[in-house]
Amino acid sequence: MSPTAPRAGIITLYHCYNYGTLLQAWSVRQALRDLSWDAELIGYRTPRDNDWYESYSKWLRTDHPRRNRWAPAFRRKAARIERFIADELVPQGVTPLPELAERSADFDVVVAGSDQLWCQKLGFEGTHFLDFAPDDARTVSYAASFGNTTDVGARAAHIGGLLGRFDALSVRDENSAHLVEELTGRSPSRVLDPSFLVDTTPIETPWTEAPALILYNESWLEPDQEAFIKATAAALGVRIISVGYAHRVADENRIDMDLGEWLGAIRAAAYVVTGLFHGMAVSLKLGKDFTAIPNPDKANKVLDLLTRFDAMDRLDLNAPQIDLRERATPGCDAMVASSLTWLAEAMGGRERTDAPVSG
Repeated sequence: MSPTAPRAGIITLYHCYNYGTLLQAWSVRQALRDLSWDAELIGYRTPRDNDWYESYSKWLRTDHPRRNRWAPAFRRKAARIERFIADELVPQGVTPLPELAERSADFDVVVAGSDQLWCQKLGFEGTHFLDFAPDDARTVSYAASFGNTTDVGARAAHIGGLLGRFDALSVRDENSAHLVEELTGRSPSRVLDPSFLVDTTPIETPWTEAPALILYNESWLEPDQEAFIKATAAALGVRIISVGYAHRVADENRIDMDLGEWLGAIRAAAYVVTGLFHGMAVSLKLGKDFTAIPNPDKANKVLDLLTRFDAMDRLDLNAPQIDLRERATPGCDAMVASSLTWLAEAMGGRERTDAPVSG
């Protein structure tokens, strides 16, 4: 990176033992670096991040086999993810809240996004709306989302005021676009999740085994879902490997994968079954055969993604999309190009809130 390159500081979700969270954090930074920005994540942890971490750490220490038989594997996963966070995402360490305003002065642009930064399910967090940034700072949101929040309630005026301070606004989904317009009167651009914009092979671990049906799902499976997974694996003549989480339908549970191994597993998969947004996003990007089994709590963002890619048929458990050739996802290249153009122009000072991504 050139010593004269403009600098960007990013506020996003990153301290979570979830592959999608890690991927989007790495990707938004990489997308900016690919655009010749000297970009880094601002390593701030919210109070609720710390509360979650303490609760999860307590759960990991529970070794009673009837209560938590998978604790050792989840501990290994947590340790590997913590190393990735410390070595790759925020090597400069954590910035305390009182220092955020001063820290923002180090950057030419402060970016919020991507992912469910603005979700109000667990409460309001002003830093995710860049409330610490000075009034003269240039601020941009990239692919930020309200998640499953459809009404911000009594905080509408406050959140609307914070959103109104942004110099350029983009969101990841239609629900978030609707909320931003309702709260500010501005029409934000809809852009793709940053994982679509970048080459992830530098952080991938190549899969060296026979292709498998990769199951990536955090929720309990229904009987019809288990039956579908078994039938699809049998039709393909492959094993079922669950990654990141444990499921009884799997021939093998690999809970302790790191991000690179997870990416490599999906790239080499014979088939993917997933209920998680980034499992679907990576499958779409790579042209993988997959079926979506979204948790109702996540249906908002998942259905938005599938609709944009004309992939609602992926929800059909009676019609596995089996085609072992990798193939281009219709419309993906155009949406990637539009998203990159929006990001480049927003960072450079041009507002494009009237130019949503097609699809």
